[in-house]
Amino acid sequence: MIAFSTPPAKLKELREVFVKIDTDDSGFIDLADGILGELEDSKIPTAMAEELGLVKCDLYRAAAVKSRDADKRNDLLERAISAYDSFCKENQYSALLPQAELGLVNTSSVFARSLELAIEEAIGAEAEELTTKRSEVLMNAVSKTSDLIINLKNSDDQSETTKRRLYELMLQSSQMNYDIARTQVDGEFNFNQALITCEELVFKAGEGTPHCLRAYNLMGRTYAAKQSWDDASAFFHAVIDVAIPTDVQEWKDVVKDMGLSQADKEQRWLFVELASPGLMNALANSGQMKEACQSALHLYNTQKREGFEFSRELGYPALLAAAKVLLDSGGVVGGNRSKGEASWHESAEAAS
Repeated sequence: MIAFSTPPAKLKELREVFVKIDTDDSGFIDLADGILGELEDSKIPTAMAEELGLVKCDLYRAAAVKSRDADKRNDLLERAISAYDSFCKENQYSALLPQAELGLVNTSSVFARSLELAIEEAIGAEAEELTTKRSEVLMNAVSKTSDLIINLKNSDDQSETTKRRLYELMLQSSQMNYDIARTQVDGEFNFNQALITCEELVFKAGEGTPHCLRAYNLMGRTYAAKQSWDDASAFFHAVIDVAIPTDVQEWKDVVKDMGLSQADKEQRWLFVELASPGLMNALANSGQMKEACQSALHLYNTQKREGFEFSRELGYPALLAAAKVLLDSGGVVGGNRSKGEASWHESAEAAS
């Protein structure tokens, strides 16, 4: 049992343990709640009490993320959101407030995605209830995020750390507006809000920066959701052309002129993985199957030529999307595949 005289350093250590441990265990949650409750009931300094409050928030969130049971995960996410919200209201002048506010926004976004998965398996009244709850969670989170964005824009502190927080929140706001719009009968307003925020982010972060490319990718997804395929493909193209151009010689010149290391190239590769599925889908839906296949082979050839690894989260789904496009095209892939020189042709005669 932890003594009530636990110093702040020990409390931080306790918090790190909570976040790292395998928390898919209701017994552990109950035990942790008991320990934290005893600490809350004791006489501890204000700074420690604030740290303790944030520990509880992070505990529920970490437990939810690691839970494999959907109902338990959603229950823990609701508890985390409630805990973050209470912390923010009760600690307006705490140095930990920005961290809690960001936790509230991020957890709300995770909860909305979890509810979306639950909606897919629900029917009737249950599905309607979950849909309403998801909409409420996202609406509240968007409102909170807007307030945080305004505060950061008006802050006297314009350090790089503050700017990064602003950019991340702008992306979060755009993503949540996009998520809201996708489930509405007429989501035009929220789609437009997502696009406007992304455009502002590009202006603030600067062309070619990682935040700019993430904004471009989200703009591509937004236009795709609106079935504006030409606009969607233009933004997906922009991501890939900045990251790793389709012209091999142009890419070699970029590597030489910028002195890119292998680590630099691998960072750019992630953006190719990110945007390729959207680009292939947009091109195929607009009837440009040849261009869609060329995009698929840019992904494949670049990986072979540069020796990149496909990432689990982005790469393998992108590779599956590429395989589907090439299969659906009915064409033939020729060239030297092992060297990353594969090419697409409409027929075997054209390939030969």
